[in-house]
Amino acid sequence: MALAVSNGHQAFAGADALAIVTEGLDRLEIVHVFGALDFTSAPTLEAALTRAVRIGTPLIADLRECTFIDAAAIGVLARARKALGKLFRVRAASGGFPLRLLEMVGLSGFVDAVT
Repeated sequence: MALAVSNGHQAFAGADALAIVTEGLDRLEIVHVFGALDFTSAPTLEAALTRAVRIGTPLIADLRECTFIDAAAIGVLARARKALGKLFRVRAASGGFPLRLLEMVGLSGFVDAVT
C-alpha cells in the first residue's frame, strides 16, 4: 500500500519492521529502506523500485538502514539493475549484512559501501 507523505516523498508500508521511503529529487530517485527485507517484504521494495524504473531516471536503493536481506530482495535489486543498467546503484552500510551478502553473491559491482 502506498501512502502519500509531504515534501514530495512517498512511503510504502510493507511487512512488520520495514519502512520504504522514496525521495524524488531533480533527475534522481532514491528509495530508502529501513529494517529487514525478506521474501514477505520484497514485493514492497519491488513496487517502489518499479515506479522509479518506469520514470527512467537514475535510481539509488539506499540500504544503509536495512538490517537484513535475503534471496528475494537480491532478486529485486538484480532486476532493477537489469532494467536500468548503470542508472541503478545501491548504497549499503560498510560492514553491514546487506553489503556482505551482495558481495558473497557477486553483485557488489553496483554497490557503494558507505560508512
